[in-house]
This record gives sequence, C-alpha cells and structure tokens, in this order.
Amino acid sequence: MKRRVLYLLLPVITLILEILPYGAVLHFGNPEGEPWRKTFSYFDPTPFGYANFAPLLTAVITCVVFVLLAVYCLTGKRRKTSPSKEGLLGVEGMDNQTVIAALERAGADFEDVDSPRMDCMQLTKADLMAAGLSGTPDSAARRQALLQVLELPSTLSTNRLLEVVNATVTPAEWAALLHRIEENEKG
Repeated sequence: MKRRVLYLLLPVITLILEILPYGAVLHFGNPEGEPWRKTFSYFDPTPFGYANFAPLLTAVITCVVFVLLAVYCLTGKRRKTSPSKEGLLGVEGMDNQTVIAALERAGADFEDVDSPRMDCMQLTKADLMAAGLSGTPDSAARRQALLQVLELPSTLSTNRLLEVVNATVTPAEWAALLHRIEENEKG
C-alpha cells in the first residue's frame, strides 16, 4: 500500500506546478517595441482563448491520470484477510509440516535441510473411480468425507482434489485415508 501511494507523488507535484501562474507563456505584441510576456496557470482559460490549447489539455490529462492513480492506490487486489465460508484462509491456515511435506514431495530443494525426496502419488481419475470417489452413486459423499479428512474446501473439484492428493499424500497415507473413510461409512 505504501508503495502505491508513492505513485501519487509525481502527479501531485505536477498538479502543483501546473496550478502556479508560471507554466503557460503568451507573448503579446507591443507597439512601443519589446513584446509583453505574460505567464498563466495551465488551468487558466486565457491561453486556450488565444489558440494555445496545449496547457489546458495537459492540465486535464494530468487530472485524469491523478484520479486513475488514486483509484488504483485505494483499490486493487489485496491479500485475503478473513477465512472463506469453509473456514480456510489458504496455506496460511495449514501447519508448517504439511506445507513442507507437500513441497518435498513436489521436488523442492531446501538449502539448509538435507532430506530425501518423498514418494509422490501418481493417482489418475481411474484410481479415484476404483476407490469409489468418482463415477458411483455415493462418490460425492465419499469425496466430501475425504475433503473433510484432508481439511480441504468442500467446493474443491475432482481434478483439483487429484492434484492435491498427488502433491501431498504418500501411498501409505492414501491407503490409510481410504480405510478411514470406509470405517466412517460403516460406523
């Protein structure tokens, strides 16, 4: 936000200089010899009346730029400050170990840690169908149960679920998750 406010500094300085009565210069003929030199503000209509259109147009364009920059500085994309309706904020809501494990499985190298890369899942949609998470009458309920166990948003699509599972879950954890969902259905 502070950086955006600095964008307003140059147009403000420009407006101040254009308001001062020294920007637009007109030379009037003097029958006694030396021509008269008069200065005006960029916002003064007098130069415009003498067919000097540039100062007033420059002043108007500066005002438009200033207004657009002010709107940009006061609005724009901001970081999410409150959780969604699912109660999640993003990676900020996840514990550090989950994020680190996901990054390790995705192949990230850590400079200060010498840890082996964990095995990533390579699930496909066929694997989800075989697990009853897709293509069956109760697959939506099973997927919701999996999303709840993984603490993911309930609106996550099947494709995104597949990406998340492949990046964050090991084969052993996948088997345990499926077993847990089946036990929850029975009990």
